[in-house]
Amino acid sequence: MSGDSSAVQDPAGALKKIKSRGYWLISIRPVGYTSARFKTIERCREVAEKTTVVLRGWDYPHSPRDGPNTKQDHVEGWVDWDAHKELWRLYQSGQFVHFLGLREDWYEEADWFGPVHPEVKPGTILEPIHAVLTLTEVFEYFARLARLEERIFAEGAEARVVLRRASGRTLHVLDPRRAPMFEEYRCVAEEVQFAQTLDEKQLSGDNRKLAISAAVEIMIRFQWRNPPVAVFEDVQQRLYDKRL
Repeated sequence: MSGDSSAVQDPAGALKKIKSRGYWLISIRPVGYTSARFKTIERCREVAEKTTVVLRGWDYPHSPRDGPNTKQDHVEGWVDWDAHKELWRLYQSGQFVHFLGLREDWYEEADWFGPVHPEVKPGTILEPIHAVLTLTEVFEYFARLARLEERIFAEGAEARVVLRRASGRTLHVLDPRRAPMFEEYRCVAEEVQFAQTLDEKQLSGDNRKLAISAAVEIMIRFQWRNPPVAVFEDVQQRLYDKRL
């Protein structure tokens, strides 16, 4: 799916482009391997289409207009449009993998509604509010997978969220309605992550708390020793209430 003359035209090109700048690597897989927790590839495709999270103007993970592509043991979706760069796969085994480009690194291509934050250069920032919103969507999606009738996470699941190409970035609030960061919080690690083995109940019922925990763990790696949990929770609630 392309958006302009600079857009790639195939999944391999999309993945290469995503990896060229900062991106989230998001994954979850059942504890214990079973090749076909979804009995058919069509069921896998159906799950991919029905579990999509829509809490703001862009869905998570993004569902292509014509639906995901069907492969041998998984379905796949990808997009290169505006500041949205992503590729994801949902496998019959129950594993989900998502390469999600940092929108902060692609504002130069975000021209659908006019220039967006032209002052932001690729590789320089992580927007903490954006991160909270994204992580909330991620764990909401994990919760929906956990609630499926197949109970693909009945024995637990390994969940992982990694921010790659993080080194040198600073936390920077872009919303003019919010207070800016009064100190410089900089990441010195090339990647930071939140990884846990979780049971089915945690995934399906504690997803909001898990998203906040993931956000806090990542912000701490930017030397922000006491991230404002109450602010993150308020942002999260506004997302669910569609009051952003």
